[in-house]
This record gives sequence, structure tokens and C-alpha cells, in this order.
Amino acid sequence: MIHLNILTAQAFNEGGSYPVQNQSSTAALSVVTLIFILCIIVVVFLVFREIVLWYWKINEAIGLLKKIESNTRKNSTGSNPVAPRAVVEPKSKPTPEPEESQTPFEGGQRKRKLFE
Repeated sequence: MIHLNILTAQAFNEGGSYPVQNQSSTAALSVVTLIFILCIIVVVFLVFREIVLWYWKINEAIGLLKKIESNTRKNSTGSNPVAPRAVVEPKSKPTPEPEESQTPFEGGQRKRKLFE
């Protein structure tokens, strides 16, 4: 019984309420706890990230953009079996020559001639 009391007295500090731990085991425990907490934070972050990406349909948009990019690259390298359309330029109408009555000076001179 005395031997058991000595072991229990050594396991507790002077007040007898807290077990005695050396500093190396406390530091190792705190490092393990810190790593565990960081792992939990990373897992929670990844779960919430997936929920946000699913809700806003960002994953689907990324997939569609990748398809568009691959189709664009195919078209630009010439592997598209459909021939590109010919570009038809619109026929330009010749600009009409201004008539004498359309110019401001001649129109004014014509009015003067009419009133003289």
C-alpha cells in the first residue's frame, strides 16, 4: 500500500489535484493537437468549398468553358471538317454627288436669283 501511495504522490503535483507532466510530453501533445485541428479545418474548408461550387454551378461552367476552348483550338488548327465560310463584303454604294441645291451657298444663291 505504501508503494502505491508513493506512485500516486509522484503522479500528482504538490496540491494533489493535477497530474505532473514533463515539458517534452506537453509540447508533443500540443503539436499533435495542433496538427489534428489543422486537419479538421482543412476538411471542413474542402466540404464547404464543394457545397459552394455545387450551389453556384461553377463546376459545370468550368466544364463548358473547357469544351469551348477545345473546340476553338480544333477550329483554329484546321482540323475542323467543315470548311470556313467565305467572307462576303457588302457592296458599297457610290456616294452621290451633291446637287447644286444641296450645297448651302448655291442654294442661297438660287434663292437670291428667284427673288431678284
